Amino acid sequence: LLAVPKHPYAAMENWGLSIFVEQRILLDPSVSSISYLLDVTMVIVHEICHQ
Repeated sequence: LLAVPKHPYAAMENWGLSIFVEQRILLDPSVSSISYLLDVTMVIVHEICHQ
């Protein structure tokens, strides 16, 4: 998994590497809501399923 500051898509999978806009994968659990945590989880799971 790779977090980048700017990317044209929220996330994109390539063989062996998934690229994410950092706002879609990095979070601070002390200030992030449960719904945001679920959103991040769903994006990660979606891209991993493409592998």
